[in-house]
Amino acid sequence: MSKAPVNIVLCKSFSNNNETIDNYKSIFEKAGYNFEYLPTICFIFINQCELEKCLFKTDSYSGMILTSPRSVEAVDLILTKHPNILSQWRELPVYCVGPSTENLARKCLNLRSCFGSHCGNSENLAKFISTNLKCKDKPILYPCSEISRDTIENHLIENEYKIKKIISYKTIPCDTLQQDAERIFKLTPQIVVFFSPSVVDNLLIALGAKATIFKRIKTIAIGSITGQSLTNAGIVVNAISDKPDPESLLKAVQSIKLS
Repeated sequence: MSKAPVNIVLCKSFSNNNETIDNYKSIFEKAGYNFEYLPTICFIFINQCELEKCLFKTDSYSGMILTSPRSVEAVDLILTKHPNILSQWRELPVYCVGPSTENLARKCLNLRSCFGSHCGNSENLAKFISTNLKCKDKPILYPCSEISRDTIENHLIENEYKIKKIISYKTIPCDTLQQDAERIFKLTPQIVVFFSPSVVDNLLIALGAKATIFKRIKTIAIGSITGQSLTNAGIVVNAISDKPDPESLLKAVQSIKLS
């Protein structure tokens, strides 16, 4: 008798772009897993006027750092209205964390000089920038989340680079998170994947006392920082995916032994 498929829940931010989730779903279902997506957090864009002023001063910057699809969207909200300014940014280097961010930057903004997506995380990207970006006279523009860590900023400053950091979006829980979480976790999935520390925090708040269910569930973190957030919450981390892509996550899933 064949075994029942393993149920995997992907806890990730909500996005209007379903292409990324469809990629995960396709790869995991082909590998024989049952796959479910739990939209956990969504975003509000802030400080758009400040970001616009910076984006209009193309000559004042050596390039730009985009660490998430949301940072791309924050820039896109402004630059798509101003094609002349956008064309100027296409001549500057843009450094991206992960293929999803780079793909969106190329698709939405048609940015041609995107680099660093192979790095996989902020720490590696910061090292990549300091190795490859020669210009230190002008700051590099860095639109990011209100809960972004100082990894990139600190590394670049330590290496004598200038950086202009603008908080361009903040994180809030999805409106339906609590009811969706209660429905999904009622059936106790075997593996749950957490994409970011904010996903960890908001899901645990939504589950409340029912979060003890993680004593019976295997967990995977995207990146060591997310893994540390789970550990700090008293949840055992069974595997870490170093990169936020379906292939890397599948390897992490396959490394877990289920009883």
